[in-house]
Amino acid sequence: MTREWTKQQQAVIDFSGGNLLVSAAAGSGKTAVLVERILSRITDPEKKTDIDELLVVTFTSAAAGEMKERLTNALQERLREDEGNQRLIRQISLIPHARISTIHSFCLDIVRNHFHEAGVDPSFRIGDEGEMKLLSRDIISRVLEEEYSLGGEDFLHFVNSYVSGRDDTVLEDMVLNFYEYSLGYPWPEKWRNECLDLYRTVDAEELEGAGWVVQLEKRTDRTLRAAEEEIIYAESLCLEKDGPYQYLDALEDDLSQIRRLLRAEGYDARAKELHRGIYFMALRRTGKDINPELKEQVKKIRDEVKKELTGVAEDHQEVTETLLKSMRRSAQDIGVLVRLAGRFEELFAQEKQEKNVLDFSDLEHLALKVLLTKEDGELKPSEAAKEYASYFKETMVDEYQDSNLLQELILNTVSGTWSGEHKRFMVGDVKQSIYR
Repeated sequence: MTREWTKQQQAVIDFSGGNLLVSAAAGSGKTAVLVERILSRITDPEKKTDIDELLVVTFTSAAAGEMKERLTNALQERLREDEGNQRLIRQISLIPHARISTIHSFCLDIVRNHFHEAGVDPSFRIGDEGEMKLLSRDIISRVLEEEYSLGGEDFLHFVNSYVSGRDDTVLEDMVLNFYEYSLGYPWPEKWRNECLDLYRTVDAEELEGAGWVVQLEKRTDRTLRAAEEEIIYAESLCLEKDGPYQYLDALEDDLSQIRRLLRAEGYDARAKELHRGIYFMALRRTGKDINPELKEQVKKIRDEVKKELTGVAEDHQEVTETLLKSMRRSAQDIGVLVRLAGRFEELFAQEKQEKNVLDFSDLEHLALKVLLTKEDGELKPSEAAKEYASYFKETMVDEYQDSNLLQELILNTVSGTWSGEHKRFMVGDVKQSIYR
């Protein structure tokens, strides 16, 4: 039985000639659309794309297996309607070889096929989660013991700042969480050192130009612009025939404060304006002739705007001078955290090499090592990357919101983005993102 698709879903299924990101809520049929898109590609008699020429990345192995099963069933159903169709028969036979897997399985395939470029013993095994956790706990304990034996003042200050009593579990968790978070970036050590550089900011000019401040202000501008539009819309509701016109004074005051914040450009200027405070006038009482639905709608809009502006204020709690002093005081502790994470990484890598074992994160970073080479200080796609990019006709990603920057770079590389090709299809829901 053929499923009926909405106009938007059909447009997504038929789209070609570029990258496409589909963002939709849970239960809206994103994966079903992805499966139908695969079917449309592999059954198109003109494009003649085989299913093993598509790279399809799913979030779990179970999801990959289910997708293969759905594709097989759909192809067999079409074959029953069109017996003897050689194209359908070929695609069914290729399903077991289809590149439909998790990102880790794909990276494992890259590393196994290019173990020499990856610099690993081809007889390596993948450590299970329990084994890796026990090993990491053992190593972080050794790292802290080393630091205690050295007795450095910066380390002891760090311990006294974050540990109460004689239990170092909190400290161990801090270092491990920081280390594991850094693994989501293409070059973890570089990212950790950049974190430290942020805290070494020495003056207001450097702070204003810091990447995180620039991004914060861009986000703040978007939030304020959206709040301005919401209040203007609320005012239009108040001006309707039976709208709550008694709320107009308060809304106009809200608008004035939002625009005051928009005129303040830069972190310092905006922080000072926020330091003056944001005050919301109480809404006046309305008469019985007011439409209760419009009244509630305006109230709801205003409550949302209040929530957004409160978030902006929390992001700008300190003016530049105070913030700089706080960051400089923290720089020493962040330096210790970066050092501990680096030492842990060193010992962890040694232990895994001796045991000839890799974890999932290793697979991703080794795959990236295979795919990118450095020439004259610049990163360029390797021959392996060029082969993958020329072979895969499209890269499709389910649950795209759960991809980190490292995985994004891997998928971009094997998709040939570096050569100007645009053949990526992604579906996800930003509200479910685990990295947001």
